[in-house]
Amino acid sequence: MKIYKLLIILLLSICLFTSCQEELHDCKVINKSYQNSYVTLIPIYNGKSFYYIPQYHPEQFYLTIEGQNNKDKTKHYTETVPETTWNNIKIGQPWPIEEK
Repeated sequence: MKIYKLLIILLLSICLFTSCQEELHDCKVINKSYQNSYVTLIPIYNGKSFYYIPQYHPEQFYLTIEGQNNKDKTKHYTETVPETTWNNIKIGQPWPIEEK
């Protein structure tokens, strides 16, 4: 029972620390990237032979964002965005896009 309590505390602390993100300001888009869709084959062994299950991965659109944190250090992160956003934004534009 003691190990379960320790495991729960450990999992909750991991969730807490991974959910904390720095707030960035003066963000702008510095790079756009695209990944084609692809299929991977997952091997399954049923005791006698292997068979393969295809797994489809859709295309992905990425924006790399640069901004300043609270200590005025430059930070970068990459965000997955919808295709329409990826097509409409240009490198050097502020992020998030200002609503007019």
